[in-house]
Amino acid sequence: MVEQQASIGVHRRARFGQTREGTTEMKQRISIHESLREGWRIYRQQPVLLISGWVLAVLAGYAVQFLVPSYDPTLQSLAITAAAAPFYAGLQVVALRLLRQEQADFFDLFTGFLRWGWVVLAALMVTVLVAIAGVLLVVPGLILLIAFLYVPILVAEGSLSPTSALGASWRVTFGNKVPLFVLAAVFYAIPIVALVAYAVSLLSAVGAGGPAEVSQEVLIATYVYSGLQVLFLGPLSSASFMAAYDQLTRPIETEGSH
Repeated sequence: MVEQQASIGVHRRARFGQTREGTTEMKQRISIHESLREGWRIYRQQPVLLISGWVLAVLAGYAVQFLVPSYDPTLQSLAITAAAAPFYAGLQVVALRLLRQEQADFFDLFTGFLRWGWVVLAALMVTVLVAIAGVLLVVPGLILLIAFLYVPILVAEGSLSPTSALGASWRVTFGNKVPLFVLAAVFYAIPIVALVAYAVSLLSAVGAGGPAEVSQEVLIATYVYSGLQVLFLGPLSSASFMAAYDQLTRPIETEGSH
């Protein structure tokens, strides 16, 4: 059966990281360059839509901060995750549709609410698992963070349960965790460079103007970083990670293809 299907020449990975029944599973490496290029392409095409998704997620998190007591940081963190998760899921759905040149609009950003309970439960499960692994050792925490990167879209649009989505996301990212980590590092490098530049300017301010000047510098830096994250880094990183997902779930040609 497998040999007969292999002779066809073209296999397609199942939509959510599995191969069709009876085919031989194949792995492919993602291209970081292609992920960044495609992410930038849809960001340029639909900046308002992608930024809107990120803004909705951020605003949901800020709203929870006012509602949940700050004296319990753990509870507040879980509440923020639960509030923002549906919007992050919707943002992944929109980015993937744009990458595949499908129709996407503002209302698609709320796709995560169609399966709100499962999306929130999945997000909380990922948060707890990553936190536990991170407490034990930093590296396992990072591995799980990358491995479960695509849980939101698998639950929101893939009609999977949270536990099934965890397994599916692990399979999708299997063998590609290092490239995905490098892709994440690209977006973390920009804030790090900005932080170093800010630290240098802060030291200059300490010598020149004292505490008042330092406070002003901190305030300006906070606004600049927040704006950069919401308007550029956040939406672009989401688009680029979904471009990597699109590579991992696209048709794969075998040696017998024509």
